[in-house]
Amino acid sequence: MPHRSAAEMMPEFSKNLRKYMGRSGLTQEQLAEKAYISIATLKGFLYKGEDDPRISTLINLAVALDCTVNDLIGYRKEKRAEK
Repeated sequence: MPHRSAAEMMPEFSKNLRKYMGRSGLTQEQLAEKAYISIATLKGFLYKGEDDPRISTLINLAVALDCTVNDLIGYRKEKRAEK
């Protein structure tokens, strides 16, 4: 299977962000504060399909949500077949 680019993975970002936010029990305001982003930025990710966050923002969100950046962007490393 061909490797997916970061741009191809990002459509999963909003969905995954909502999933991990729900698991965390944080409100939008609490998450924005913990991730050091504005509420407007968070709402853009959640509802407007904005899917080009800075890596520092992804890291801050992952730390605040107790998950990994890979969890947020939906990246799963494919296992390589042994030779």
